[in-house]
Amino acid sequence: MQQVKVNKNVISAHFPMKSMPNYLELVHNPDKFFRDAKEEQIGFMAPFAILLIVAILSSFSAALFADLYAKAGVELAVSKGVPPERAEAIYAITYYSTIISPFAFVFIMWVIFSVILYGISAIFGGKGDFSTTLKFVAFCFIPSIVLFPMSLKIAMDTAAVISVQGFEGLMDKSIKMAGAGLNTISLGWQVVLWTFAIKHARELDFRKALSTAAIPAVAYLILTWYSLMLF
Repeated sequence: MQQVKVNKNVISAHFPMKSMPNYLELVHNPDKFFRDAKEEQIGFMAPFAILLIVAILSSFSAALFADLYAKAGVELAVSKGVPPERAEAIYAITYYSTIISPFAFVFIMWVIFSVILYGISAIFGGKGDFSTTLKFVAFCFIPSIVLFPMSLKIAMDTAAVISVQGFEGLMDKSIKMAGAGLNTISLGWQVVLWTFAIKHARELDFRKALSTAAIPAVAYLILTWYSLMLF
């Protein structure tokens, strides 16, 4: 029986295989990662998966103190004159909103940051479609996954404080400082990722990309620490 030899070069020429990006490069070489992602025209599946993981982790952290938070909210409402028969409804609304809100917040912030970065980069002469910016900004949420153990520790400390102090535990200075500090670390990492994401998504040089990333980051940082000092 005659064997048919297959020329692999001919097959690869007619059916080119797309190489998968090295996701570890998001951590140690984001410039190369986003350059490769742009060349390979990466789809929405991987970026959306990162957002989904971040959203689930955020809700999981909130779930640790959702029950205590809801009970404290009921106690506060009753002390303000709300009829006790409405306590069950108050508890349910507070409990589920505490868990669901962080999940939705991730996707809301994804769109908001994408729009802001796309708009600022346009001022600097950026080119490239909005869908690429959306995909690349989603990858920039990776710090939330890496730093999740620290976020979980803060959530556990928050639960412990609420169990003792009740609703007012959320105003505990140490808890607020820890949360703001972690947000600052995460934001600093995100600025690096945003810089290279916008550099390749919007075809900007490094300096313009860094300026694009720094503007919303500085504004967000000021808002975070100002609200901490205000309350």
